[in-house]
This record gives sequence, C-alpha cells and structure tokens, in this order.
Amino acid sequence: MDLEHVKELFPTARINEKLSEGIPNVKFNVAGKIVRIPIASLNDREQCLLNLLTRQNDSEIKYDSPWEKYLFDNGVKPNSADKLRFLYITVNKLDKEQKSEWQHLILTFFKNETVAFWLDDKHLVIIDEECTLTVDEFKGMLDAVDNDFDAKTKLLVGLVWRREDDLRSLVKEEMQIDKFSQNKQMVVTVPDLALRFYLHSSKKESVILQNCRQMFEQIDYAGSLIHALYLVGGNVSQASKAMFVHRNTLEYRIDKLKKEFALNLRNMNDLTFCYLAFV
Repeated sequence: MDLEHVKELFPTARINEKLSEGIPNVKFNVAGKIVRIPIASLNDREQCLLNLLTRQNDSEIKYDSPWEKYLFDNGVKPNSADKLRFLYITVNKLDKEQKSEWQHLILTFFKNETVAFWLDDKHLVIIDEECTLTVDEFKGMLDAVDNDFDAKTKLLVGLVWRREDDLRSLVKEEMQIDKFSQNKQMVVTVPDLALRFYLHSSKKESVILQNCRQMFEQIDYAGSLIHALYLVGGNVSQASKAMFVHRNTLEYRIDKLKKEFALNLRNMNDLTFCYLAFV
C-alpha cells in the first residue's frame, strides 16, 4: 500500500507529522514514512481496514493517561469516586498554542483535581467525579471560555455511572450517540439525543439502557414512577392520582432520583429516556 492509498482510505491520517500531545493514535510505517491516525476519527469501516493493515505492519497505539489505557486498551480501571460521568467536549477555532491554557481554564470550574485527555485536536474528554454542575452552569462556563479564546465549544454531558459499571462499553456508546447526533447546541445531555439515536439502533443491544434499567430496579418505586409519569406526559398531579400516592411523596421521589442519577423526571427528554430503559 502506498501513501496515496493511505490518504484515500484514511482522510485524517498525518504523514511524518506529530499529533498534539495526549491524543491516542495508531502509528505505522508506509514506504519509509510514519503515518499517524487519531483513533477517535475512525469510523467502523476505517477501523476494520486499519486492523487489516496493521497486522502486516509494525504498528503502535499510544495512550498516555490511565483512563485512556483503561477505556481504549484494556488497561486497569483507575481509582475514582463511587460515581462519575464523562464530559465530551468539541472545540473549534482554537489555536493549537492555546490548547493548554484553554484546558486549564476549563478545569478550574471543577472544585477538585479533575482528569482530562484529548482524543484528537478538537475533542477533549473530562472525567467528572463531582457530577454536580448543571446544564445551565455548563453553558455559562463554556460561554465565558469561548469569549476569552474566541473559540466555539460544544459539550455532551454523559450519564452518571457507578465505578463498578462497565465504563468501557458505556463510554463507547455515549461517544456513538455524540457522533451520530451531529449536535449544534452548546450543551446537551445523553437523554436529549437518545430518542433519535435509538430510533436508528437496537435498544435491545444498548448497554446504556440495560445498565440504567438495572440501576432503576434497585429502587423499588423507580419503575412504577417512571411508567406513571410517562403515561400522563409528565404531569405529577395526574401521576399521583393514578398511583394513589400523595403528590408531595411523588415530588420527593422525583427529587431523590434526580440527586441519585442526575436525571430529572420533570424534564420530558429525561423522562422519555428513562422510559426507554423499560420498553
């Protein structure tokens, strides 16, 4: 295979050119030249082709952080809080020289030391172990940072998971949702995009929906509450009558689920997503 063929098959390939530090990539030799391809830029077809190619070449996949090694290279799961979520940031119009300063400013909005790594020149993943910032707070944060750097940033807020969950599979599916959605809003959540995504993919094979259902089933009232609310379009008063439960009790349970899973059953996107886990 020659270099022209490589460029045709892998448009994001860099020939004899280093990628920014911290970007996981595949590196191999073709005709005496070093080819580097950011892993996050590969679609399913390109990954299959690359697997065939690298079997016949000396190849190296470079992962720098423990979280990258765990998520993408079967490494050991790093220590973390009992609950965490992944934040998927896409930034455009940012000079390479500003990346480090931009990242530092982003991470100052978190109270504790926060881990982050780059998938490629435009995509940053943050491991959020606090899980406290809201969508509105994220919007304010990104708006301020974009103004400072004259950049354009978008964020997908991942779901809250437990440390013992299969985070590799969950992150893979969240990244598929992000890539599929082609979102244009500044900040969205997985439930905001879920319905459209699962209309085009099998819900039965969804690791996310299966995992959410298992978590909900550990709370005795969660399933019945989600069903009742969904059937009345999220109307709490009607749901309380249908369940023969006092409205204040229902409000308390909704708030408890919101605190536990960062899912607000008063929000129709969140409610629909939760309902999908049971159908």
